[in-house]
Amino acid sequence: MKKHIYIAVTLLLAITACKPQKAIDFKQTIDQQERRALDILVSKGGLDEQKLKCLIKHDFKGALLAVDKEELAFNKIINDITSLPVEGTQQGDALKKAAADYYTALKDLHLYDRQEIEQQALTRDHDEETAKKALDKLIQLGMDKQKMYGSVYKKEAAFQQAMEAFEKANGI
Repeated sequence: MKKHIYIAVTLLLAITACKPQKAIDFKQTIDQQERRALDILVSKGGLDEQKLKCLIKHDFKGALLAVDKEELAFNKIINDITSLPVEGTQQGDALKKAAADYYTALKDLHLYDRQEIEQQALTRDHDEETAKKALDKLIQLGMDKQKMYGSVYKKEAAFQQAMEAFEKANGI
């Protein structure tokens, strides 16, 4: 009797230990892209911090340069995701699309800073009328940016749902 229980437990452990390696690798790559995005946005010395430091010093050219670097970094993340092979995974296409959509929305949100930086530079113009128009434009840009945040939150929710469906479908 003990022998049958031992065999059953061993078989059960062997079955549960078999995880689809391609799906695990796929998920790990997606997770790495998330860490890269966080490095861009919140890490000490990251591109977003560089942009903010430039803005504090009123170095608008430096801030725009940091935005350009952010764009390149996000493009790399998006390209890495879209080039992932999905063979051997279930729900891989859906997860890949949701991740690319999310990082594209996040990129668009952070690249929107370009317009704000340009208007901030104009607020320092010696012509009072130009500075006033730039302030008005900044207010409008802020309202538009709020809508972009809503879009990013929706894409993030879809990304998380796709991740959960992927994990469930692949037994991860």
